[in-house]
Amino acid sequence: MAFLQQTCVALVQPLPDSAEIADTERGVKALTQHVANQKDNGAVADNLTTVQHQIAAACQRGSDATPGGMMARPPHAPPTLVAVSKRQPDDRIDACLAAGQRVFGENRVQEAQQRWQRRRPEHEDLTLHLIGPLQTNKAADAVALFD
Repeated sequence: MAFLQQTCVALVQPLPDSAEIADTERGVKALTQHVANQKDNGAVADNLTTVQHQIAAACQRGSDATPGGMMARPPHAPPTLVAVSKRQPDDRIDACLAAGQRVFGENRVQEAQQRWQRRRPEHEDLTLHLIGPLQTNKAADAVALFD
């Protein structure tokens, strides 16, 4: 399996211990509890930095792998952190934007329209991704909104 091209994190939360998330059922519970415990909007920038360091460390481990090995990846293809902003309050999204995050993922077209229409002109370098399935009746709106 190749190293992941993109990393998605629920609005920039440092991840729990990897042993906790190894088991799928236990991992979902651990991640859900971890996100629920993150109440401090001022910590978003710190969390973003922590996640970026985790990604950098994983990339370093990948570049240290044997050439041609499972973790080997070209140096010109850095991973992209996609902050999943669904169901997050506006103040947390604004804090994430203020901390420099510019790539976000949403899974609901209507919520994304409401959330990002006013922010898009303020952040021209913003990139939005649709995550998950898309209903046919919302396809035109999704094409207009998402990159």
